[in-house]
This record gives sequence, structure tokens and C-alpha cells, in this order.
Amino acid sequence: KYGISSKELWKNIANGVVTLLVVSDEECIESLVSRFGRVCTVLYLHAAIDRDDAVERMQKAGLIDKEIHERLSGIDELHGMYIRKMTLFDHVLLNTSEPEDLYDQAFNIMDYYCRQ
Repeated sequence: KYGISSKELWKNIANGVVTLLVVSDEECIESLVSRFGRVCTVLYLHAAIDRDDAVERMQKAGLIDKEIHERLSGIDELHGMYIRKMTLFDHVLLNTSEPEDLYDQAFNIMDYYCRQ
């Protein structure tokens, strides 16, 4: 499902390189955690969205109803995974639908881990 090279990740870790992976598949997240253990930090990006507003934005972007439904289902699925497996995540970034909120929180997390 994902083309992630464990060998390349271990090489980055050994060289002190922070690697950011954006992954939404539950099985993949669990596999990464089992392979990388404590050197893997998992973030859940919470986005408080107004569904009607989100549908309107996606329609304006030219998405068809099926694509809109799939995206909203994906959001619901990720949220459900977070509720079911809350302990899988080390941090939750709140209200990440607004770029300034996402960046501010993400950089605070990066500072925390990179300055230890």
C-alpha cells in the first residue's frame, strides 16, 4: 500500500535525520510502530470541519460526488481509528484544518523532539 523503505528510514535515523511520513492506513501505522518502536512518534491530526463547508469547497475544486464521499469517509475512518486506538498516538494536533494552527503545533512538536 505504501512504498516505505525501512532500510532508508534506519539510515536516516542513524544519521540523525528526522523523517516525516504522512500515513493514514491503520495497518501501515501499526507496522511502522512495531518496526521502529520508540524512535517512531505518531501524531493524529484532528481537523474540526464543517461537513457542509467541506463539501462546498470540494465541489468548487471540481470533485465529483463519489470523490467527495470517499474523502469524507476517509476522514470518518481515521477519526474512528483514533477513538478505537487512542494509545497508538503520541500526540494530537488540534484544529489542523487551519494552516497556521497546523504549522504552529507541528513546529512545536519538531522543536521538542529535535532539541532533546
